[in-house]
Amino acid sequence: MQGKNSAKSSPRAPSFFGVWAKGNKSLYLYGNFAFIRGNDKGRALLVKGITCPFPRGPFDVEEEHSDLTNSSFDLHNGPLWKARLMTSPEGAPCHFPDIKAKFPYQYKLLFSLHHAANDGVVVMLVAELLPCIIDHLLQGLPVDRQQVGELRDGVEARQEEKNIKAAFENDETRLKTALREYEMGKHVPLLIEAFGSPSEVQPSTFVFPALLLDKDVMSRITHKCRCLGITINAFMTAIINTSMVEVVRDSGLKRNNYVITSIHPVDCRRLMGKSLKLYLGYHGLQMTLTMATPHDVKNIFWKYAKTLDSEFRKKLKCNWFCVERVLNVMSRPKGYTHEAYHSQPIPVCYDYMFSNLYSSENLTQGVGKFVQVTSVQNKTVIHKECFPSAYGIFGFRGKVRMEAAHSTVVVHKEVSLRCFEKCLTVIHDVSNATVY
Repeated sequence: MQGKNSAKSSPRAPSFFGVWAKGNKSLYLYGNFAFIRGNDKGRALLVKGITCPFPRGPFDVEEEHSDLTNSSFDLHNGPLWKARLMTSPEGAPCHFPDIKAKFPYQYKLLFSLHHAANDGVVVMLVAELLPCIIDHLLQGLPVDRQQVGELRDGVEARQEEKNIKAAFENDETRLKTALREYEMGKHVPLLIEAFGSPSEVQPSTFVFPALLLDKDVMSRITHKCRCLGITINAFMTAIINTSMVEVVRDSGLKRNNYVITSIHPVDCRRLMGKSLKLYLGYHGLQMTLTMATPHDVKNIFWKYAKTLDSEFRKKLKCNWFCVERVLNVMSRPKGYTHEAYHSQPIPVCYDYMFSNLYSSENLTQGVGKFVQVTSVQNKTVIHKECFPSAYGIFGFRGKVRMEAAHSTVVVHKEVSLRCFEKCLTVIHDVSNATVY
């Protein structure tokens, strides 16, 4: 993040955002309050909900991220989000040189929102609101205290799960059919089958630098998706599946079809009634999609993407994300406990997770008078999950930001990088391909 005010040093403590500022004002973030103090009038403004001050000097982002990830979390007493604010080294690169010329002070803001209380939609909301708050503080303006959402539980999803469970208990044939479909999606991930797993002693998650997709390419893709009536979510899932097939075929693993199972976080706000305010909290449930992907999928990409879109819509229509939760519970062995299950490494039985938080209504702009956000990176933790890789797309400054991560104990870094790079190549190629 860049700004037009220099910041004085203060003792190191947990804090949140990065700022570029003008003039001679200082921003302090303390406890649950944020202060901005100008040397002209000495006035102070107060904002709730931000944690701690500017620390002294630059810090290692990975080290700070590890500290935040491994710090204790208390859902009842808080804090529900934590952060570090770090000054960037002199001469640190900036994705937007024209902005850097006008906003010479650069910082990195690392903030953590626990999934027990926040889903991706809430994270995106905070990422949009926080720079605006800081920008207002640096201008000496009052901060808008209007409520931005309504905290809700997932009562509708729980009720749907109760209904599904009752239906299964009354229809054994239906239960067996659903269990068979549920279990068929589990298998050795394709990349592990082709390349094996590294002998990593210390499991961790490696996140590749985020990339902004070419605007003209995405414009062509959006047009083709609209013509076919498919979603960007289906398009990106088809891209990742195609890329995986290309990579494993290049390695020598050749067959007619490749079974790939992806995991998709579904926003369960779809089950709630309409509201003018955003429902806050965690409302994401995972849903799997298993696709038989042909060896020549790139040659028939748009037809494959259309089929994938149809299958995805069928699962959404029957609330498969709720069905899977019910089946997960009903298929547990006798005497199952969360403590015992999570005391051992979770079996890796799906290929990847794809999270789509891109939409024209959900864009992180980060454009302010005193503050500019010049890059955003999600530091995902997946090395304790049932999938080896994760991909995501997000809106940023009018563009599409794509990210990828992998578990270092499950997938080789060079293989994961090859898939990520292949995704970019396939995106470019199919954007020019004729829609069938």
